[in-house]
Amino acid sequence: MRRRSRAGRKSPNAQAPKTAARKSRIAGKAVHRRGSSAAREETKIARLTRERDEALEREKAAAEVLHVISSSPGQLEPIFQAMLENATRL
Repeated sequence: MRRRSRAGRKSPNAQAPKTAARKSRIAGKAVHRRGSSAAREETKIARLTRERDEALEREKAAAEVLHVISSSPGQLEPIFQAMLENATRL
């Protein structure tokens, strides 16, 4: 860090514009962050929607397999067929 010479020393009020410029840059960054925050929220909503839809599909597949199990006691072929169809679909 360079030392300033004392001969060209300025008054303490001379630094006020520098502080104001710094504040304006900080305010500009805050606006930028708001935009990226909205984008992050949209990404998060899209991810949660996709996860919800995938979970619903798994629930439907499990319900279908349980229905086949309850409707055909002692027969394994329809149960395995339903499981295979659901596994390939998911």
